[in-house]
Amino acid sequence: MKAPRTFFTAFLSLWLIALTGCTVKMVNQTPDIIPQNPSNIYTITMLLDSSNPNMIRDSLRVSVVINGETVPMTPAGPESNLFAADIELPLEQSQAVYYFVLDFDVKTSQGGTGTRQNKSNLFRFNLANRYIVSLESDRAPVGSTVPVMGRGFSRSDTIIVGSQPADTRFLSENLLEFVVPPLQAGTSYPVTWQSGLGDQIIGNFRIDRSNLIVRLERPVIRSGERAIIVFQIDFDAPAGGLLIQDTTDIPASIIMPEVVIPEGFRSVSVPVEGAEPGSGNLYFTVGGMNEVIIPITVTAM
Repeated sequence: MKAPRTFFTAFLSLWLIALTGCTVKMVNQTPDIIPQNPSNIYTITMLLDSSNPNMIRDSLRVSVVINGETVPMTPAGPESNLFAADIELPLEQSQAVYYFVLDFDVKTSQGGTGTRQNKSNLFRFNLANRYIVSLESDRAPVGSTVPVMGRGFSRSDTIIVGSQPADTRFLSENLLEFVVPPLQAGTSYPVTWQSGLGDQIIGNFRIDRSNLIVRLERPVIRSGERAIIVFQIDFDAPAGGLLIQDTTDIPASIIMPEVVIPEGFRSVSVPVEGAEPGSGNLYFTVGGMNEVIIPITVTAM
């Protein structure tokens, strides 16, 4: 009685091994979202993962079934396990469901061959008609204009640098540009494309230091006397104007209004008035720019 059980056990083990050896994985390499293109032709790719020693490599026949059509897939090279097929979709189609079919021959234990067929799970991809291709550059000083290339832009789109909306200009459906806002230099910030369909992270952008030029008409003034200070930048001030922070270590000696370079301008002139006699400095700062220190002295009348 033991011999039949031993024979059956051995046969069952061999059968299970053979069944397991015929299992082949088809790993989809196609993105879930594909940018739409004018040709409306899209590439579907699949990676074949198999270590079955009984598979006859030359017998592989790989295809993708999409829109009810079976399309042959070709390998990337003679021994490559990466297969691809170009699929042309109707113009009105914005998504597709597909699956892979693998036909191949295997060697049998009797020295012959057998035919096998594997089918993958269902997959789906969507076509995107709004997407970012790239930022033209990934770093620039405050005030620089940076183009953004993509597709499906609209006039209401906004570029966000860090958490600050940038002055964004719509040039075409394929091109936006934004002005680097006055943020702290030497730091990288995430850049986000904000549209009516949601937000999309574009990448990181590093802000380099820019220059603020300040010229004081006279470094020595009398109490009650005024002198002109000229502020200059090398770019057009953004929407709403560019606020320049001003402080001094002799507050009792200096009277000075708020300094704002108007939108679209590159310079502004403001008066500084002497109060109590004293000698010290004026300090001017803008995010992303060098601090400027101007010595000033106020004398008695």
